[in-house]
Amino acid sequence: MRQILVPRQKQKLSLNAYQRQSLHVLSLGVTELNNLIREISERNPLLETDWTPLQPDLCEGNSFETYTAAKTSALNDLRFQLHISADDSTLCRRAEFLLDALNERGYLPPGILTDMTGEMGVSRAEALGVLRLLQSLEPAGVGARSLRECLYMQLRRESPMDRIAMAIVKDCLPSLANMDYSGIANALNVPEGAVRRAAAHIRALHPFPLGAEMGEARYIFPELIVYIRDNEPVAAPVQRTPLLRLSADAEAVPGGAGTWPSEQLFSEAHHLVEALNRRQNTLLAIGKQILGVQRTFFIRQAPLSPLTQEYVAEALGLSASTISRSIADKYLQFKGRVYPLRDFFTSRIAAGGSREQIKAVIRSLIENEQVECPLSDGRIARYLASIGQAAAKRTITKYRQEMGIPAAARRRETGQREFSGAEAIQNV
Repeated sequence: MRQILVPRQKQKLSLNAYQRQSLHVLSLGVTELNNLIREISERNPLLETDWTPLQPDLCEGNSFETYTAAKTSALNDLRFQLHISADDSTLCRRAEFLLDALNERGYLPPGILTDMTGEMGVSRAEALGVLRLLQSLEPAGVGARSLRECLYMQLRRESPMDRIAMAIVKDCLPSLANMDYSGIANALNVPEGAVRRAAAHIRALHPFPLGAEMGEARYIFPELIVYIRDNEPVAAPVQRTPLLRLSADAEAVPGGAGTWPSEQLFSEAHHLVEALNRRQNTLLAIGKQILGVQRTFFIRQAPLSPLTQEYVAEALGLSASTISRSIADKYLQFKGRVYPLRDFFTSRIAAGGSREQIKAVIRSLIENEQVECPLSDGRIARYLASIGQAAAKRTITKYRQEMGIPAAARRRETGQREFSGAEAIQNV
């Protein structure tokens, strides 16, 4: 039997080094990304980094678009959270008084409210309101005036149903330090086994919310901020990375007689800058898609609408795996609360959903579509299929017409997304 070689053509997707780095940067959280930037900038002289951009005073009415970057220190992050949570400049100024009094572990001195009432001329009740604002920030426990208060604040926020642990912290902390489990059980009239389980829970808390001898608390840094403007949710980026640019020496490398190592350094620096820009643009684009579908959640705290990674991927012209990398360990902040981006992706409609359910989804999608790129009936049908609610394109067209919604081409021409019918449909 004679063997012969037969050439064959075969298509194969291959990622170059830049594409691999771009995907890697996209998948990193803030802390890991800053570590990567620091590592590369230390060895690459063609890359200039600025770690100290100033944060605008958000209490003075500056828009979030003017915010560029902030130091990643715990104190600066607390200050940023404070200005997001309070839209009153007087309240901000009062809370800054308490913020400046925090020690390196995140505690306030015991007599701080008395000092505040004396120095700022506020009542005791007003001072307590400012203290509650500071203690509502992340991480839980910051602004406590004692270990008991710090632990109690963490339990109240993270495990409010663990009544035994809360009772131990409130009334039996000295006994816990002495590991007097039977004495605690008798004092609280609960089984000793329950006391031991609650004690293990308490030991897992952070006694020092800003980190110290007992280990560092894990901080969550939101990279998108959502606020309401003209009754519409708007997303703005919060750049948690340093400002990067190529140095003046880098401009002569590609066209000059530079050596091979300098060209390699230029390529590395250039690709990192491009990857960071692409990462921020991708996160912002995903955020806008989330706001479009989940508009009612942000406007009136309605339940989340169905949303899949596949739908966002198709809308942005990306792969579902890219969306998955982009939202991993990423967060947005809204009204003082931080949400993982993954929480906004949910499929809640099962197959066989009612006619009203399908109409509600169609209405929600069209209400929040981009006017310059309206959703076709085919795209809506594919979206419904992705959340387990298959519906034919002709069915989508029928329901859309019943609700008095123009076709996509007409909506693009006129910008009309209003309903001409009087039908009232609740969002799912």
